[in-house]
Amino acid sequence: MKSLILFISVAVSVIHSPAFADCHDQPAPGVNWAGCTIVAPRYKDANLAGANLMGVSISGGHMKNANFSGAELSEARLTSMDFSGSNFSDANFRGAFLTNLKLTGANLTRAKLDDVVVSNINLVDADLTGATFHESVGSLAVFCRTKMPDGKINNRNCD
Repeated sequence: MKSLILFISVAVSVIHSPAFADCHDQPAPGVNWAGCTIVAPRYKDANLAGANLMGVSISGGHMKNANFSGAELSEARLTSMDFSGSNFSDANFRGAFLTNLKLTGANLTRAKLDDVVVSNINLVDADLTGATFHESVGSLAVFCRTKMPDGKINNRNCD
């Protein structure tokens, strides 16, 4: 009887344990990289749909054509990265710092970019339809053939 009680209490504690980030996990749907520091990643076509990237720091690499749809990126720090062609639809960036990013051709439809600080962002051919930017601040965003949240095309920086 004691062993049965011990087994049940261990099983219940494991079931109710919080999920901890394993910063060495490979990109995968739903991966938990919360609070991790990822330096110089080279992941083309990675699938991080629904991933927990809250507070993550990713810098100095590329994740071209990656799928971040529905990912949690609040409080993230994304610096000096190439996310060309990546899908960030329905992703939450609330409170993130986005600096020196190439988002050429990226899908940011319905992304929540509220309270975000941006600097030097390339949004050529990006789609921002339905994205929100409440209380966000920034400088040096490049727009050319960029579909804005209201569906209009911004060609401000086209040559």
